Amino acid sequence: MSGAKIVKTERNTKKKSFFFFLCCAVAEYLLLANRVSLGTLHVPTVKHSFLSIVPSEFSPYLCSWKLIITNMGLLKTLFTNCAHPQGRMGRAMLKFMNLCHAPLTNWGLDLVGIQDGWTMLDIGCGGGATLQRLLKRSKGGIVYGIDISEESVAKACEINADVLDEQVFINQGSAAKLPYQDGKFDLVTAVETVYFWPNLPDCLQEVRRVLKPNGKFAIMVEVVDENSKWTSLVDGMTAYTQDQLKTMLDDAGFIQVEVHHKKPSYATIIGVNPLQGN
Repeated sequence: MSGAKIVKTERNTKKKSFFFFLCCAVAEYLLLANRVSLGTLHVPTVKHSFLSIVPSEFSPYLCSWKLIITNMGLLKTLFTNCAHPQGRMGRAMLKFMNLCHAPLTNWGLDLVGIQDGWTMLDIGCGGGATLQRLLKRSKGGIVYGIDISEESVAKACEINADVLDEQVFINQGSAAKLPYQDGKFDLVTAVETVYFWPNLPDCLQEVRRVLKPNGKFAIMVEVVDENSKWTSLVDGMTAYTQDQLKTMLDDAGFIQVEVHHKKPSYATIIGVNPLQGN
């Protein structure tokens, strides 16, 4: 390949990466905050809000920001990968989630009171960053991750390669049928994922099954409005209010259910699996 073709390929790759970034930024800021609907995104609003946070390496492409507004189908395609990352867009989404879910995840995990030596499971582990965060909080701990997406499993294995199959174990599978023995885990986490679980009440019973008595289940979510614009952007997504999630945990048999809030729209719901016979 000639030098000119290589340079052109690199530019095209960087331009695509820029559009991925800007799509994520637009949707994360405007839609999550419910400031505008999909049909009323305005170019001046986007330009004013995002040009200051675009990484410097993307500056040559800032003149193309209008494309994001005129091609809303790209947003929908990209964010459909929240539920089941696939292909190139799925890989881009996994990198985005590993980065942008960090504040919510770190805040939520700090509320749990994780102890050394725990055996923990992250359902919907995505790109695997939560597995790292769990392991750092539990000296001598063991962490399992499960995700329905083959792309997610591959990425999670990649970023946890140094401890894979020693302290971190990753499987492909669904929250509806967890491939683990009864009473295995001290903690189960679900970060930005219960929106996509099939038949959530049944999945909660699966979580209880694999938890030890007195084990904890922690749900961390940013979308806490059942009428959120995200549900029209992401296929297969169901949003729940914090009260709805608390009621579901209560109904599933969890005890000592707590709801924690943090601006802008973070919520962590923690329930305890009761002792056998309770």
